[in-house]
Amino acid sequence: YDEGLKIDDLAPVDAARLHRGRGFALTELGRLDEAEAAYKESLKLDPDNDVATHELAYIAQLRTGAAPTAAQLKSVQPPSAQSPPVSSEGEAGGSH
Repeated sequence: YDEGLKIDDLAPVDAARLHRGRGFALTELGRLDEAEAAYKESLKLDPDNDVATHELAYIAQLRTGAAPTAAQLKSVQPPSAQSPPVSSEGEAGGSH
């Protein structure tokens, strides 16, 4: 993500997407301050993005020590992820 953000003529929508992807990866690594900053940068470029807004709320919830709800686990996937296949038990893998 960092290398992509160095591209000079990167469209704002693409930069916002890269910041969200970076934020997602940093959240997974437990680097919440950096993840929060990445999502905030994304929102500067794409203020109405629901994914970035949701992820900031998720980070705030992680900081309180509260476990995410099932709906939160199913609602957000990595920025370019496709829906995972459904297993034989009828459950799909998920993210936050």
